[in-house]
Amino acid sequence: MSIATILSRPNLILLGRLALFLGTVVILGWFSLVDVGRRFFVDPITSSGLAVSHFIINLFGGDAVREGAVLVGPRMLLEVKDECNGAEAIVLYTAAVVAHQARLVWKGIGLLLGVVAIWAVNSVRIVTLYAVAAVAPERLEFFHIYFWQTLIIIFVVALWYAWAAWTMRLASSPDNRGG
Repeated sequence: MSIATILSRPNLILLGRLALFLGTVVILGWFSLVDVGRRFFVDPITSSGLAVSHFIINLFGGDAVREGAVLVGPRMLLEVKDECNGAEAIVLYTAAVVAHQARLVWKGIGLLLGVVAIWAVNSVRIVTLYAVAAVAPERLEFFHIYFWQTLIIIFVVALWYAWAAWTMRLASSPDNRGG
C-alpha cells in the first residue's frame, strides 16, 4: 500500500473518526472515574437503575430490600458495581454516535433515545440477575458474565447500527441533500 493511498481523503476521514471515537471513550471514561463524573453521571445511572429494578422485583413478588448499590433478598444479595451499571455501555455508544457523520440534531436524538434504551436494558439485566440469584444461584456466574455481558454488547452495537442507518437514510432523502 502506497503512502498516497494511506493519506487519501477517505482514509484520513476514517482515521479522524476513529480518533474521535477513541478520544471520546478516553475522555468519558476518565470523567466517569473522577468525583464530579461519579456524582453526576455514574451514581445517578446506578441509583436510578437500582430503584427501577427494586420496584419491578417487588412488583412481581420478590422480597428485595435496597441498601445503596445492593439488592438484598431472603437468601442472597446482588451488588451492582461500576462494571454492571450500564455506564461503560453508555460511554461506548456515546462515542460511536459522536464519531458518526450525522447532523447534530440527529446525534442528539440518537444519544437521548440510546442512553435511555441502554439504561432500560441494563435495568432488565439487574432484575433477571436477581431472579437467577434467588432461584438458581449456581447459574448466576454464567448469566452475569457470559449471557448478559454478551447481550449488552450486541444490543449496543445493534442500537448504534440502527441509529446510524436511520441517519444515513435521512441524509440521502431528497429533503436533506441540500444542507
